[in-house]
Amino acid sequence: MSKISTARFFPRRGKSNGFPSQSLTEFAIILPLVLLVLFVVIEIARLMHAWLAVENGARFGVRYAVTGEYNPQYCPADGCSSDLEFSSARIDSIHQIAWTGSSSIVRVAEGEVDSTDPSFFKVLVCEPRNLVEPDPGDPFSTYQCVPSESGGEPGERITVVVEFNHPLLTPFLTTIWPHLRLSAKREAIVEGYRIREPDINPPDYVPPTKQPTNTPKESTSTPLPTITPTPSATPTPDCDLIRIRSGLRFQGEDLVMTIRNDNPMNAFLSRSEFNAQNVTNSPPAYLDWLSFGFTKYYIANPPKYLNPSGEVVNNGLNIVLGSHSDKGWRADFEDASSPISGSFSVTLIFKFDNWPVECPIADSAYLEVQPSRTPWPTSTPGPTRTPRPTITPGPSPTPRPTRTPRPTWTIGPTPSPAPTFTPRPSTTPSSTPDNSGPPPDI
Repeated sequence: MSKISTARFFPRRGKSNGFPSQSLTEFAIILPLVLLVLFVVIEIARLMHAWLAVENGARFGVRYAVTGEYNPQYCPADGCSSDLEFSSARIDSIHQIAWTGSSSIVRVAEGEVDSTDPSFFKVLVCEPRNLVEPDPGDPFSTYQCVPSESGGEPGERITVVVEFNHPLLTPFLTTIWPHLRLSAKREAIVEGYRIREPDINPPDYVPPTKQPTNTPKESTSTPLPTITPTPSATPTPDCDLIRIRSGLRFQGEDLVMTIRNDNPMNAFLSRSEFNAQNVTNSPPAYLDWLSFGFTKYYIANPPKYLNPSGEVVNNGLNIVLGSHSDKGWRADFEDASSPISGSFSVTLIFKFDNWPVECPIADSAYLEVQPSRTPWPTSTPGPTRTPRPTITPGPSPTPRPTRTPRPTWTIGPTPSPAPTFTPRPSTTPSSTPDNSGPPPDI
């Protein structure tokens, strides 16, 4: 029976055409592209999250503003007793609601960082006619409300603006583009939360004619005099009740001062004078902005350098200082990499409604701010030197075993050939007589 080969049933494996390091090389080539796609996906997700948070902050703020509500904790100790106190409390309350509405992002409030820093966060409450758009030529300019923020009156339009510097995380991109400016603006009409009571008789109302009554006879008695109540005395403002609570001092690189108003009525900042003499620092620092409370009333554009001297005067201001409250005045300096020293003076002039007298508040001082001293680092002992390990020679390469040819598969046992039958030879009688036997009988 013939043998049947199984080569067609079990073909032999051919040798690989690749190299041992081909997969590693392909991984090294594709890895940067995979990381780039991964960072782009993460950055887009973070950007969408920050944009939604900013939009929510502006939407929450304007919805709260139109209701006319306010948080009483922003009123003086005896409560809000005037329209100005009421408006100031409303503005502070709207700021807090907008801040809470965007609480899902990490941000730093305006005044603690500069508008050019990542995570800068700003809320602005303003009437549309007083809102100043950012300068298109300056990528770091922000929205401004001139002359000051306002909560709006019933029936007026109000705008809430939220700005945020979204920090980027993608490597190599943060060096040239550290953050992205996001802003949201919402506008609405303030509801009529302080509408006067309607007149009982409308203008076209004609009262019915009354029937004449009997006129009583004139009385001969003298009528009693009518008692007129004595009008309550209107409190008079007192300039001595506007005082400096904390004098000029440096807070970081900012020059600050706190003003206190103990009058029973609101005061208004109408004029500001800032003077600097013999300022020494290198490179020279420049004045970035001046503010009173939450209102920036002076922004240096171009930068106002104060080395060695400078003066800034602002007139026509109308910034409220509530009764029995205090606010901070601040001068922000930039590029002050070395200690700042010099003579500084500030004069703030306040006015009151329906009162012609002006109340000046002034303070001057020679100040010097030193850079914060960095503590010496604690000496940390270095790691114990570990002896180098003995180089152990690797195992000798084992030669590849010789491929053993596979046995030929045989289908079924091979039959053995049948033995050949050989016939035994026949006995042929001999022709020669055999005389070896006994003799025959005779």
